[in-house]
Amino acid sequence: MKRTMLVCVLCLCVAGVTQAGLVADFEEPAYSIGDPVGAAFVVDDGGNQVLKLDNPSSTSNQNATLTFPTPISQTDDTKILSFDVKWDTTADISIGLSESATPGTTWSQFGPYVRSVAGVFGWRDGGSFVDDTTGLDVTTDYVNIELVLYNTTETYDIYADGVLMAAGAGYRDQGTNEDLLTLNIMGKKGIISVDNIQISEATDVAHNPYPENTATDVPVNATLSWTTAIDPLTGVARTDVVNHLVYLSAPNDPNLTTVTAVPVADTGTGSASYTPATELARDAVYTWRVDEELTGGTILEGSEWSFETVPSTPVVTTQPAVDTLVDAGTAVDLTVEALNPFTSDDTGMTYQWYHGVTPVGTDSVTLSIPSAQIADEGEYDCVVTITANGATAQSDSGWVNVKRTVQYHAFDGDLTDTVGVNDGVYTNVDPNLVTLAFDTGFDGVGQAISLNGQEYVNLGLNGYPRAKSVMEHGTVACWIKTATDGKMMGIANDQPQYYTTAFEYGLSSGGLRAFVRDDDNTAISRTGGTVNDDVWHFAVIAWNASPEGAELTVYVDGASKGTSTNSGRFQPFGDWVYDIVIGASNSRGTVTDFFTGLIDELKVYNYALTADDVAVAYEGYTGLDTCVHPPALDFTGPESTPDCVVDIYDFAYFASSWLECGLVPECL
Repeated sequence: MKRTMLVCVLCLCVAGVTQAGLVADFEEPAYSIGDPVGAAFVVDDGGNQVLKLDNPSSTSNQNATLTFPTPISQTDDTKILSFDVKWDTTADISIGLSESATPGTTWSQFGPYVRSVAGVFGWRDGGSFVDDTTGLDVTTDYVNIELVLYNTTETYDIYADGVLMAAGAGYRDQGTNEDLLTLNIMGKKGIISVDNIQISEATDVAHNPYPENTATDVPVNATLSWTTAIDPLTGVARTDVVNHLVYLSAPNDPNLTTVTAVPVADTGTGSASYTPATELARDAVYTWRVDEELTGGTILEGSEWSFETVPSTPVVTTQPAVDTLVDAGTAVDLTVEALNPFTSDDTGMTYQWYHGVTPVGTDSVTLSIPSAQIADEGEYDCVVTITANGATAQSDSGWVNVKRTVQYHAFDGDLTDTVGVNDGVYTNVDPNLVTLAFDTGFDGVGQAISLNGQEYVNLGLNGYPRAKSVMEHGTVACWIKTATDGKMMGIANDQPQYYTTAFEYGLSSGGLRAFVRDDDNTAISRTGGTVNDDVWHFAVIAWNASPEGAELTVYVDGASKGTSTNSGRFQPFGDWVYDIVIGASNSRGTVTDFFTGLIDELKVYNYALTADDVAVAYEGYTGLDTCVHPPALDFTGPESTPDCVVDIYDFAYFASSWLECGLVPECL
């Protein structure tokens, strides 16, 4: 995508400005602007200078990137980013913080940011977009947006004209840098105006709250405490604080406007506390704020914080293993741990396990499956009950899968899944086609499906690979004969966000390509080999995608053609929103990238085959050996020469790999 880029390098020492923390109000030329090319420029907006991004009809992003003279360190205490913004009703834009050291080049690594789609205010919470439901109007007048950045937890609160819009939203896809370096103002449609950009320490007001913002399991007899505002001129606690005005909401009511402040006299120690007159309620979220009253009556309004009290229901502290994959006949134990909030330990509770909706097991924290079989596959969870009050809590789901082939289409004259229930349904986009054609298979004996680039096989929502079986780890293998690019299988979701769970298995620039992506836009891909030469090839992709990272390998004719790794956190994978297909890719409901050629012997495994496994499978089909472990022919140890091992022990060590790969050392 082509982008027009504007970089504004800003300074804190703005001429004539004394307000602490001000980055830019655009009244003074304390920034440098390259040729904006219709992208961003400073204009007079009713007697006030503002930065404007005017891009009313473009389909490509244009950007103003403001580089902070002092980066926002993510290892420091809480920071506040504030700016005034206005956009029109057509706006498709975003304003966000980025770690990118080179402005505008790492757009996938935003920290907190707000956005507009068709003029509607919203923000990003981790991997998801959230739209405001209060009807905030940012189209007719400037609205002050305040992002309170909690860097230790990589979360942030969003205020609009002082009203809390979101608490504890998550940063997005932070990389390895420790600083938020730039403010990116980006749009591909609409007009946006920005003014009065400020970065300030949250310590300029009451700060360092206990309970911490968004804390959970807070005792009902908790005493609230905080640290007095820091004087920005002296760097120590203010000495002119007379009272701390404490606003504490009713349970589960975030509105503080109707709450009467409780004054707490300053002790001069740099901190203060308040104990509510009555115990807090259980299962409740409280919102609170502390304003500092200074000598002379000035009020330093604090940030709003929230916390959640201890529940009246069990608290599950250890969940069942999310993904358990075992060989048939292997013992499996699933375990939960829970806390009784009334006793503060694990007493006074009972446990009921479920396999789907069927009760299983005994009253125990552990469910034991002595010999896992296919019938034991599926979802397991546990309901924990407090004996005294009957209150319950349900654990997260854990999944058990037995290693096996989960889907197999031999394509010998039909679309039957011979190991499961995912029979294919022939579908075409050419009304003149009514039946699927079959041709001679790879071995010259069986049959293969013959696709002409306008037809495909529909496997429905339950076709493999799918979430909780194969997307986490799996293998897809088949024989193909084609002269063009296309997809043997493919699908991409778009719910609840645009970049979510997706899978592709096909050809790219003549090579075998695999692609796996989770719901948080973490992806891994690999392309290798040559498979578009109109001869039969055994095309295999195998991957593991766990919370610890991912590895994906492509194999052609039994041999590895490359491996990719990704250390990002993979999972969760979402259920398919659209049908998965063979012979094309279902991209968010639109079938595309049709395959032209022959497909035979398509198998899906719920685990990743190893290189040895793939070589054995290829040999089983063809009788041909594969060079899986290339020998070290440049061995230069004692009693040896390069490319030739003469020591008997060394010869025994390397002989098998030489012979396997059809190689003969020079000395033999």
